[in-house]
Amino acid sequence: MNTYLTFSSLLNFLVSAVLIALLAASGESSLIRRRYLFFLISVLGWSGFYFFWQISNVEALAEFFCLSLTAFSLLIPITLYHFCITLAGLQARWSLILGYLIAFVLAALLPFDLIMDGVRPKLDHRFWPNAGVLMPAYLSFFILYLVASGWMLFKGWERHIGGLASDNVFVFFTCFVGFGGGVTNFPLWYDIPFEPYGNILVSVYLFLLGQGLYNKRITGLGMDIYKAAVGMLLSVTVTFFYILYLTIQSSFFGERLEVIDLWQKGAIVFLLSVLVFWLVPSIRFRTEKLVEGVFRHEWSTALSTLS
Repeated sequence: MNTYLTFSSLLNFLVSAVLIALLAASGESSLIRRRYLFFLISVLGWSGFYFFWQISNVEALAEFFCLSLTAFSLLIPITLYHFCITLAGLQARWSLILGYLIAFVLAALLPFDLIMDGVRPKLDHRFWPNAGVLMPAYLSFFILYLVASGWMLFKGWERHIGGLASDNVFVFFTCFVGFGGGVTNFPLWYDIPFEPYGNILVSVYLFLLGQGLYNKRITGLGMDIYKAAVGMLLSVTVTFFYILYLTIQSSFFGERLEVIDLWQKGAIVFLLSVLVFWLVPSIRFRTEKLVEGVFRHEWSTALSTLS
């Protein structure tokens, strides 16, 4: 697992860095582009310190890198929210000010062991953070602004038509995949024996959004392949959430959950979700429209101003 987390965090860092370089080198400036760059910088900082945390052999260094990545992670939901507001063409000045204020206050409290109370061995990890007394405040802030970002994208979809509406739906989907993987890092903070298997989905999320931004100019993936990838990622994300639910439930009730049983149930859920996404006509239609709506237009949408 440590090798996997080291690799996935490095991949997250490299994908973020490449996207930042590509957007910065484009020479074009737009408000949406700047908002997305700020979000990418927060992901870059989080993933970079995550990598150094995973390769640390000294407890003091591991704790420092954990504190640093947590500080950058506080910027992720609020910069995403700022980007989504701009993309949707909406105004939310006071919620933005409040969000940035809360993020910086929580970051200032990190050295006092209130959010992260040191690190210690957990499962096969040498140094994993312990949740402090204010960790619920951190999680509440994170979840609140993720939900608010989704709400803004939904309002943007209602407000616009055609390509602009598709942009909001596509960003919502990619956020669901990326953050669905990212949240698997948190259970072990509370000694819930669930490994962060979904960490690499952050890279997948950044890749998907980057693919949408550049209108197939980077990878040249065929639409049929892309549709299949979208369906598989939706199923993987649903499976992660189900396994996470089973793990939390067993820990809460003090039940023993065998790993083989966990993965067998996860495999069943994965297969069922594949059947739902691709065999239920109405859901399959919406999934396909989700992707096609983004790639059908070229330079006329807000997302194209990022490239």
